[in-house]
Amino acid sequence: MAQFNTFYIDAADTGAAQDRLNVFLRTHRVVKTRQFPMSEGILFTVEWIEGDAPAPRPHGEDYRAAAHVGPDVGEKLSAGDFDRFDALREKRKELAAAENKKLFHIASNAQLAAFAQMKEPSLEAMAKEAHFDKTRLEKYGPAFLDVLKALDAGKKAPSDEGGEKEEKGQESPPEASAHPPSEAAAARPVKHEQGVFAF
Repeated sequence: MAQFNTFYIDAADTGAAQDRLNVFLRTHRVVKTRQFPMSEGILFTVEWIEGDAPAPRPHGEDYRAAAHVGPDVGEKLSAGDFDRFDALREKRKELAAAENKKLFHIASNAQLAAFAQMKEPSLEAMAKEAHFDKTRLEKYGPAFLDVLKALDAGKKAPSDEGGEKEEKGQESPPEASAHPPSEAAAARPVKHEQGVFAF
């Protein structure tokens, strides 16, 4: 039977409340976690079932890192999405340091995961799919959007270059000469070297 526990992390928390939540998550069989932004912090609800906590399940080589963001986030990301998620976390860390704020004041892990899974990222999608409020959307949305666009552009670049190479490699066959070969050229012996005709 599923059971529930709640954890409140105050905005002024120095890490103790977060440690209690992380210890609970690591030592229980967690089914689902949810978070609710409050005026002075975040309320977490954890649904879990009795029994020993299972060992972390591999999810590509990135699972060990994903395990630190909670099972509800880490397990639903593909390897490619986790790369995007990790880049977004770095940007969040940069933004938080610049304003001396807690990371979750910029964006939650769940919101970053939603950003990472967007097929066509946009500010509108961030608001609709990740429930990013208007204030943070206007302030931080463009920075996160730039990260996603840069990553997508990096993935497309190799294929575009490959297409250009193919086009460059497809040269039109040489036109037949209007002048017949000279008698000296016609009399020159033909040598076969590894399947290549050398004159």
